[in-house]
Amino acid sequence: GYAGKEAEDFIDKLKNDSNSLDSQLNLALIKYKEESYEKSEELFNKILQADPNFNPQIVYEKLGDINLKAHTDIPKAIDFYMKALKINANEILFIKLGLFYEMQNDYDKALNEYKKSYEINPNLVWTYFHMGCVMSKMKNPEAIKYLSLAFEKEKENIDILQHYANELVQSSKEEDLNKGIAILEKAKDFYIGNVDILCSLAIGYDKKDRLDDAIALLEIANNYPAFFSDQYKLYQLAFYYEKKKNFGKAVEFFKRVLAINKGSIRSLLHLGVIFKTAKEYKKAYKCFKGVLDIEPQNS
Repeated sequence: GYAGKEAEDFIDKLKNDSNSLDSQLNLALIKYKEESYEKSEELFNKILQADPNFNPQIVYEKLGDINLKAHTDIPKAIDFYMKALKINANEILFIKLGLFYEMQNDYDKALNEYKKSYEINPNLVWTYFHMGCVMSKMKNPEAIKYLSLAFEKEKENIDILQHYANELVQSSKEEDLNKGIAILEKAKDFYIGNVDILCSLAIGYDKKDRLDDAIALLEIANNYPAFFSDQYKLYQLAFYYEKKKNFGKAVEFFKRVLAINKGSIRSLLHLGVIFKTAKEYKKAYKCFKGVLDIEPQNS
């Protein structure tokens, strides 16, 4: 609740009150919020040393957060979260544990943690959201169900909207596809320049045989750094141009993918096919050889 000079005075007061664990905890939380993770970690560890029973659930949880954000030490972060859970099993901690397992591509363990969160609080929107996201990665058809539940609770949240709509346009069901396109068309006009929305909508248009509209959307997206620095989005546009038989543009964008990732096998293969079709055999040979240099087993 403090700002400006009041905030500075409050922080100075906390620093000078080094014998008070309450003051040190408040200061540690402030430093954490300021992303001064080294100082925050130091203060939390001092609190643990002074009195291991002083708000240990908060201290362990924040030490877990710091080890993830500052050190990317996932095993250590998980250890702190497990200590916090033994004191108070709450739904947010289970979500955090799930996220760590998801980062390690251990989707079964991640889903198990999200389900524990759901058992504690079946109405938490983020439980639905993360269950839907990890199910999507597992190719579980139930993903749409949980993302839909999250979307119904938080329709204005851009992360939930994007994940839900993207899942819909990837669906094999025409009803889902149409629903996803409708959501994304509305979002496109509200979130101007959101590249992820444009790319998802382009997928939907392509599936509806509206290839020109899909390309037009990605050309708009191409004006934004989030697009032209992303090899996967560039590949999407290159592939659409190839599909449209605009090989000049396809070559341009496949080369832009390779400028970011020279080991993009898919781009090399597509370029090789384009050059071979155009009877530019030296260029085609160079592309196919590039593939074999990366993956000799592709022969």
